[in-house]
Amino acid sequence: MAKQVIKKKVSRIKTKRKTWYKILAPKLFSNREIGETYLASTDSAIGRVLKVNLREMTGNVKDQNAYMKFVITAFRNSVFETSTIGFGLSPAFIKRLVRKNTARVDDHFILTTKTGQKLIIKALMVSRNKVQHSVKTELRKQLHDLLEKEVAQGDIDTLIGNVVGYKLQSMLKKKLHKVSPMKEVTMRSVVLKGKVHIPKPVPKPVEKPVEVKEDAKVEEPKAIPKTDKTE
Repeated sequence: MAKQVIKKKVSRIKTKRKTWYKILAPKLFSNREIGETYLASTDSAIGRVLKVNLREMTGNVKDQNAYMKFVITAFRNSVFETSTIGFGLSPAFIKRLVRKNTARVDDHFILTTKTGQKLIIKALMVSRNKVQHSVKTELRKQLHDLLEKEVAQGDIDTLIGNVVGYKLQSMLKKKLHKVSPMKEVTMRSVVLKGKVHIPKPVPKPVEKPVEVKEDAKVEEPKAIPKTDKTE
């Protein structure tokens, strides 16, 4: 007897093909490329948070102790766009700032930008000598007033731009030096409070199938018989 051959059904699972996409920094860093991601769907990357060393953004070796935080907000022209949500210093770098016979003064504030964004700012002040409690209180008060004015002049990109360029630290150090000689005044971290507004992608319009109608039959006009006119 001939053996019956049983054919096995082979199920084919359709998988989406993945593609490499570039990720760009915000306008603050001239839309520099900060990485790539390998995805099958671009929607899965929206809202993802990235932590990037500041040295990679500026090319300055002195910035290797700081980092930036970005969130992917949109996909346009085959690249991902990001927004700034934070800045910070590494804990090891902060430890090196505080030495013997100095005074460390920490404080944090929740301040509002000109555009209505709320920022959580953690500041660090290091004096050159030991100071009394009353001096620390005055330093915190003046630091709060100075930062409140500075933050109210722009948005988070404006503030972080001044921090990255050391403009803010230089200004604060010069002002607070009148209260007590300062060794260092810096921002330990600047973080955007709350959720970032991410615009929803506009859905593509669904094309309706066009109904093809048969050509209507047009009756040809009947030929009118010619009649010879006789005079």
